[in-house]
Parts: sequence; structure tokens; C-alpha cells
Amino acid sequence: MISSTPPERHIIPRWRHSNLTIMSGETNSLAPHPTKDWLDDLSELKASITVWEKGPLLSQALELITTALLYNRPEAGINAIRYVLDNTEERCLANKLAYRLFSLLEDYTLDNTYELDLEDEPTKAKRTIKRLRNDLRSNPRNPLGWMDLAHAQASLGQPDKAEKSMRIALASGTPNRIILRSASRLYVHQNEPDRGHQLLYKSETVKHDPWLLAAEVATASMAKHVSRLTRHAKRMIKDDSINHYHKTELAGALATLELEAGQYKAAKKLFRMSLIRPTENSVAQAKWAATLHLGEIEALHSHLDIERGYEARAYHANSQGDWEASVAEAWNWLKDEPYSPLPAIYGSYIASVGSLDFSEAKRIAQAGLKANPNDPFIRNNLVFALVNMEQLDEAEREFKRIKVQQNDPSIQLILLATEGLINYRKGNIDQGRFLYQKSMDKARQNNNTQALTLASIFLANEEILSQSPSAQKAISNAISIARRHKLTPELAQWHNDLENVVIQNC
Repeated sequence: MISSTPPERHIIPRWRHSNLTIMSGETNSLAPHPTKDWLDDLSELKASITVWEKGPLLSQALELITTALLYNRPEAGINAIRYVLDNTEERCLANKLAYRLFSLLEDYTLDNTYELDLEDEPTKAKRTIKRLRNDLRSNPRNPLGWMDLAHAQASLGQPDKAEKSMRIALASGTPNRIILRSASRLYVHQNEPDRGHQLLYKSETVKHDPWLLAAEVATASMAKHVSRLTRHAKRMIKDDSINHYHKTELAGALATLELEAGQYKAAKKLFRMSLIRPTENSVAQAKWAATLHLGEIEALHSHLDIERGYEARAYHANSQGDWEASVAEAWNWLKDEPYSPLPAIYGSYIASVGSLDFSEAKRIAQAGLKANPNDPFIRNNLVFALVNMEQLDEAEREFKRIKVQQNDPSIQLILLATEGLINYRKGNIDQGRFLYQKSMDKARQNNNTQALTLASIFLANEEILSQSPSAQKAISNAISIARRHKLTPELAQWHNDLENVVIQNC
């Protein structure tokens, strides 16, 4: 049986290259004239100027431009801007960064709209690692450089190296907003949400920074804790002196807490607040909540075209039954978060169950395994695709490679059904049926309605394909189970097909 993304979603920070985070506006000050903020300490900016003046080199110019953007001091990068614009192609990342900083200078009027073409970035994380290592040799106390190195290493499936680089980033001076949020995201990625939460909770600035507070609330929930700062977060969300953009993810995090508590009216109100000036992450959170729990949320659809809103658009396309568009957005989502297993799990699931494009499901699963070779859900989806492509030998080899966590009942019941699928296709009908039914029993015990529905539908499908005399019984059982639960669009399609089989046989 194939795996979909988990039914829970938390608004944990996105983790991207520092240049992209800076350009998103996440690092801007909360108010026009911040006080007692880490941005007031200009030592890092002064150090970048000193290094640049000893050069100049393109890497040093780029470092100064990035730091000037981070500290909102465009005047500090004038000479570096000129150097980059004179020495780089118009479409390269360094050139676009220079123009970005150039546009902040008050003496000039430039179009402030800015879109980064993903194709302009290095196509391979190995190239990024090589460049960053060279830069860090000349400037080893560059926390953003170490953070970006950790990102590239995580994208290559090198968790130990990524963690080491992030530790250096955290130790290279007082950790700022970007470093703390990125580090917490890395720890969540490594299945250590407690560690990510503690890092944020112990931060000196968490009570004064809505970005950090949003991440603290979300990671606490992931770690199955109740944030001790929830009341503080609720007060901050009402602070009109803070720009709505800086509170969007905090509103989304609080909305998710209300949703978990069954307070749907309060959740909807907070989700609407999160959409006043949203990030793509808060749009994705609202879309997830609307799809699975709340129904229509005002203003949500007007934000689906937000820059980098791949995850939200993938969900939306699925809700419209446009499987190909949903898979295409999942690919974009994977490119945007190459270290995350979720886009690969989701994309391979929709390609298989929605569009029945098993070769595409195989491709996206294999791409996801590059950064997450031990993820059982991605590899399970690969097995499902291979079986349906009639590549049984390869499917069995991949199935044996799945590393099962004994304390995770959700993957165990999925693997039982997948093993049942393999047995059906090998002609072992009785064993296949036994394994599917065992999977369904475990799903009932764990109150996992989605897994139960999936297993019953696919059991019926295998009974039909094998022309088993038990097919009608399996079909009736699957239809009965499906009618008792809310079906996602892709499962509704399978349910309708089973009902059509019953009609044809009447």
C-alpha cells in the first residue's frame, strides 16, 4: 500500500539558502526603528566590509551584499554592488542580489518586485558545497556561510555533516533569527523536534520576535509539548505596532493549536489573520487546514499564486482533481526543499493514486531518496510504483531495504499491505489477502481511517485483478468502509470505480 503525507501539519520554518530568506523580507526589522535588536550590532557588517576591502573578490562582494541586505544597510554595499554588476552576467544570482540591494538605496527608484528563477541556482548541491568551503576558508566566522553549507549537506543526505556545520553556525557569534529558525528546522528534519524546540525556547530574543515565537509554538507541538509561551504569543498577535507580515506564521501556529483543540471558529479567525500578509508557508498551512478540517477560508484562494507557493498549489490542484498539476507542483516543492521527505512522499503518492502514472511516481520517489535514503515512506512508495510497473524483482529488493522503526505503527501497517500487494502479484493470493487484512486490523486498532480506507480499496483492486471469487465481498467491504469516512479526491476516484464495477455486475 502506498503512503501519503501525514494528516498533521505544523508551520515549522522553511529552510532555504540565506540569500533567499533575506530577499523574502523575513529578516527585516519588525518596526521602522527597532531598539535593542540584534540588527543594532554592526560588528558582522563591519567585518564583511574589512574582508571586502582587502580583496576584492566576487565571493567577498557577495558576502558584503548579503550582509548589507540582512542589516538593511544598503549604503554599506555600494562598491560591492558596482563590482558585481560589472563582473557578472545579468541572470546570475550575484547580479540579482546586487540589484536587490541597489533598489533599497533612497536616491534611486527601481522596480522592487523580484523573482528568483530556480534555474539560476547551482544544479547540484556538490557544487554549492565546494564553493562554500572555499569561501569559508577565507572567512571561517561567517555563520550564514556555515548555515548554507549545512543546507547543501542536508540536501545531499549527509545529516552528520549538516549538523556539524549548523553547530558551527550557532557558535559563530550570537545566533540571529535566520540561524535559529534554520537550526530548529534541521533538528525537526532529523526527527529531533525536542532539540529544535529547546534551542528556540532558550533563545534570549524569542519573547520579542514573532518569527522565533511562531517556530517555538510549532516545534513544541511537534514534540508533543504545550508551549509555555502561548499566552505571550496571543498577546503579541494583537500588537498593532508589528507589521502583519511578521506575525503571519505566528497567527498560523496559534490557529493550528486551536484546530488541534477542536476550536474551529477560533482557528478560522486566526487563519484569516495569517492571510493578511502571508508567507507561502502560512498559505500552505491554511490550505491544509481548509482541505482537511475547516472548509473554505476567506482570502485563501487569492494567495495561491504567491511566490514559491508550491505546496499550497499542489494541495489545491489535488482538490480540483488535476493530478498532473499537483505532481508538477510537488516537483517544484521538492526543488525548493530538497532535504525534506514530504514533497517526495506526496508527489509519488498523487502520481500513483491520482494520475496512475507509476513511472513518474518512481522518478519523484527516487529523487526524494537522494536526500533521505532511509525514509521508509518514500521507499515504500517506490515499491508500490515498481510493483505496478511489473518490476517485481526490483520491488522486492527495495522492499527489503526499508528500515522499519519498531515503535512506529503507521509504517508497520503500511508495509503489511505493501507485502500483501507483492504477494498478490506473485500469485500468492491467500498470503496477500492475509497480509492486507492484518494491515486493516492494525489500522482499526490505531484509529487510522485513511490507512484503513486505502488498504480496503487496494485489497479489492487486487481481488479484481486476480479474478478471485472473493472479489465481490472485498468490493462491498471497501465501499462500506469508504462511505463511513471523508474521502480525499484521489480516493473518491477509486471508490467510484469500485461502485461502477458493482453496477456492471448487477
